[in-house]
Amino acid sequence: MQGNLALLALAALLAFVSCGRTPDTAAREGSAAPSAPIGNTSDDAGRVVRLTPEALAMARLVLQEASSRSIPHTIRASGRIAINENRLWRVGAVSDGLLVEMYANVDDPVRRGQVLARQHSRAVSDARAAYAEAANNLATFETRRSFLQAQAARARRLYDLKAASEQQVQQAESDVRDVEGQIANAKAELQRQRIHIEEFLHVQPESSKAPGDLASGYKSTDLIPVTSPVSGMVMERPAAPGTIVPMAQTLYVISDLSNLWMIAEVQQQHLAALREGMEVAVHTQAFPEEIFPGRIARIGAELNPATRTVSVRIEVPNPQMRLRPEMYADAEIATSGSETGVFLPTDAIQDLNGQAVAFVRVAEGAFAVRPVETGAPRDGMRLILSGVNAGEQVVVRGSFLLKSKLLEASLAE
Repeated sequence: MQGNLALLALAALLAFVSCGRTPDTAAREGSAAPSAPIGNTSDDAGRVVRLTPEALAMARLVLQEASSRSIPHTIRASGRIAINENRLWRVGAVSDGLLVEMYANVDDPVRRGQVLARQHSRAVSDARAAYAEAANNLATFETRRSFLQAQAARARRLYDLKAASEQQVQQAESDVRDVEGQIANAKAELQRQRIHIEEFLHVQPESSKAPGDLASGYKSTDLIPVTSPVSGMVMERPAAPGTIVPMAQTLYVISDLSNLWMIAEVQQQHLAALREGMEVAVHTQAFPEEIFPGRIARIGAELNPATRTVSVRIEVPNPQMRLRPEMYADAEIATSGSETGVFLPTDAIQDLNGQAVAFVRVAEGAFAVRPVETGAPRDGMRLILSGVNAGEQVVVRGSFLLKSKLLEASLAE
């Protein structure tokens, strides 16, 4: 009923446009047409807009033949670009101590193994002391082993000369075995201390006696270097030089931005059509002409009670680093099935007093106004249920200009 009323209202408007012209008005328009390149007239019961050749050249209208096509069903959802949490690292202090220097700032690219900061800590001197003690213990046990091995050999010679008992020989050999066990334990302890000081604190077991480089008054070789575990971008730096930080406090947050997430909010009625692994076309406002391919990684298990949507996580490769976290984005997910009919680009449809219309070329410079009934949008296209037939030439770019000229004519009359 509302559609019929809209059609009647449009017909009345167009009739008014045609019938409301007076001879004086027509004379004025006729005399003004040569001086105004973009002029128009209205005829055929007010349903045709005519452009002069000059106006047509300046309008640069783009026409497209309405054709029947099959367009796959597509789910559209808005969302945002987010950091891939599987590629996010928090670099913390490995010990209590003073942050002497910090070399990387937020938004700086860093490489794996790059020194980000240096920390002065008592843990270095304690670890070196423990390493030196383990090395001394090993040396002591090795010296004792040499002595006991000599004792055992002497006891064996005396036993061969009938000058020592077999028990004395066995005791001497037992002492050698005991000290060899102690040496094995000492070697393991020395190795443990070496791993701790070299691979955990990233310093040498012994302090360099050379002057070396200084960092804020400290020898660099005596400071704990904080290194990047991965190549990426510094996202946060919650600490500052000169701060005394406890063990495990976060100093840097680093993310690999070559692979990001898009969190799309999908309406609940589309959930049945979604599957993990489905391909997605991601569009952003920053790069409207570019499509970023993605793939559904996870479909949320909880419905948002406020928006009645489900969060869908989409993995989006970002090798050229064009995407940024927190960008607004739209996702297009092609599902199974398609819709067949006459489709026109969305820009070809104009709203005229609440009625959707399209402009169909009926002659050179003449465009008929057609009320149309449209369906749901599909990939930037509108399904035309009625009003335009396949094969007709329709204005797909510049239709707003024709609408404006039609309204100018109605206002003038």
